[in-house]
Amino acid sequence: MRKIASFSVNHDKISEGIYVSRIDGDVTTYDMRMRKPNMGDYIDNLTIHSLEHMFATYVRNSEYSDNIIYFGPMGCQTGFYLLTRDLENEAVLNLVKEVLNKIINHEGEMFGNTREECGNYRNLNLDAATLESARYLNILNNKEVTFKYALIKDMTEREEKVISSVRYVCGKLCGKDVVVAKCGIGKVFAAICAQTMILEYSPSIIINTGVAGSLEKGFNVLDVAVASSVVQHDMDTSAIGDPKGLISGINVVYIDTCKKVSNALKTAAINVKCNVKEGIIASGDKFMADANEKALINKEFNAIACEMEGASIGQVCYVNKVPFGVLRTISDGDGAEMDYMTFAPKAAMQATEIVKEFIKIYSEV
Repeated sequence: MRKIASFSVNHDKISEGIYVSRIDGDVTTYDMRMRKPNMGDYIDNLTIHSLEHMFATYVRNSEYSDNIIYFGPMGCQTGFYLLTRDLENEAVLNLVKEVLNKIINHEGEMFGNTREECGNYRNLNLDAATLESARYLNILNNKEVTFKYALIKDMTEREEKVISSVRYVCGKLCGKDVVVAKCGIGKVFAAICAQTMILEYSPSIIINTGVAGSLEKGFNVLDVAVASSVVQHDMDTSAIGDPKGLISGINVVYIDTCKKVSNALKTAAINVKCNVKEGIIASGDKFMADANEKALINKEFNAIACEMEGASIGQVCYVNKVPFGVLRTISDGDGAEMDYMTFAPKAAMQATEIVKEFIKIYSEV
């Protein structure tokens, strides 16, 4: 039986806070994580029940009442899910804090505390809801909220610089000097980001992470593809006799990743309990959703996965003689219909853990 997406996230790596869990069209699911999972510190049933009554009532009577789809507890007793429509992350964070403050300062009776209103009305306590609200509000007020599991939040000694609209953050991660940037979508943005990073920061290696679509059987959602080499499937000067994918100027089709980097990435992924496959990863300036087009790329280039940035970063690294690796989390797979926007937050969390593990082991490989 196919594993559901929630079971594919390593809960030992989740901390208290608020995160985007998934995006489905205009509906966003937020993980209001009030306790760190698997630490023996869970929210008791009385508190969960009481907080559900208070938070749900206040949030559905807020100025964003029409944007609230659902609010309810996690079965693992570590927090709640909040589903909204057409709201920005910052608006949601401000709304959550506002509701928590209202619960803390609530005067009068519990909402829905009568027999007619609730199927277990005796299992309610306003003080319990107030205390948990205060505890969670303190977490949100004293923690950097990024709404995602990202490398930047784990960095220390951070310094930021914006160059050509790309934000570069340098600092320490797992005791090593690193620089992190979100390049943007497509080969041009990726190349700009990689070239700037090389000129500005002189990295010893570059690692590209992100999401990819599978091109062959055997992948499941949140499996990991590590590139042995990269290719640009949309480079095509075959009309003048060149092989498809040939990059003019350097006259190669496939650009090999650094073997040492790729081996360490594979080991890191295995260490954080991911299924890993190594092979050719193809890049092109098109989001590949058509099964026939994906099959053609697999046939022409023997590629195992496709995305929109890795091979252009590989080209920049090749001409600058900088070792590189490409790590991609699979967003689709056997027996599942899944898309980039839904699984990007989970992929980001997984990639974060793999990269941190990579940093710890790289010099040993």
